[in-house]
Amino acid sequence: MIETNKLVRDRVCQNLADRGIAKRTKMRYVNGKEYETFLYAKLMEECAEVIGSNTKDQLTEELADLLEVIKAIRKHAGVTEMELGETQTQKFCEKGGFYEGCIMEGIEYHAEN
Repeated sequence: MIETNKLVRDRVCQNLADRGIAKRTKMRYVNGKEYETFLYAKLMEECAEVIGSNTKDQLTEELADLLEVIKAIRKHAGVTEMELGETQTQKFCEKGGFYEGCIMEGIEYHAEN
């Protein structure tokens, strides 16, 4: 058996068995801090897969996975969709988005008195 030890979507193990891809799978369920640790590892994995996407279809698939992980982190942390949406809107109104490609190449602060 190949050791994987990573968070997967809820029905992946059953789907692998149903489709005849896996002879068997070994799984367990986690919660609390351990679940959070696996969620953050999955977040990093999905970010890397977004970066490595070569086609629009691949990018679309990986962005969907990334959004699903973000949604799970939000729910685990007890942040509602409304809270997240309001904060996102507030930050956009105050600071803008990431759509214009603005790069800050440096900054000089005022001298303290």
